Amino acid sequence: MAGERAVAESVFELLMFEAFRVAREAPGGDGGEDGASAEARRMEVKGRIEAMGFDVGYRKVERSATEKLLGRHPLELIKFICKDLWLALFQKQADRLQTNHRGMFVLNDGNFTWLKRLGHRTDEKSVAMAEHILDFACGILRGALTNLGLSTAVYAEIKELPGVSFTVKVK
Repeated sequence: MAGERAVAESVFELLMFEAFRVAREAPGGDGGEDGASAEARRMEVKGRIEAMGFDVGYRKVERSATEKLLGRHPLELIKFICKDLWLALFQKQADRLQTNHRGMFVLNDGNFTWLKRLGHRTDEKSVAMAEHILDFACGILRGALTNLGLSTAVYAEIKELPGVSFTVKVK
């Protein structure tokens, strides 16, 4: 990582949590004036957070992928994500990659860095924060893959904190 700027993990987490707070409290996001349902408001916040992640992923790959000669096969691109991007973001590679060889990939991380601080808490605030973190991470993956030329849908599922499974479906 010569030449790359590093940011302390705790500082990044504080910035990320503050960005989530701003996304929740953005004008038009309170649902009070237009009477929008709680579900519509939740989806709007989810979209904002995922869009932030998309931008981060798109830009990160723009920097990282210039050093590598990547093929255009989806499996090669997903392997790049599991190894190089994961290492750049989380200081480790994804634990496991599974595929059905028909455009569906599952990336498993049994100790997802951004969820470690939540421990095994299941209170409402912790669950909401975990959802925001996963929305942001899904956005990062989708943005990175878009920059690499793959149109995808990305979903996350918590198996057991801090373990996460990301499902990537190539469109």
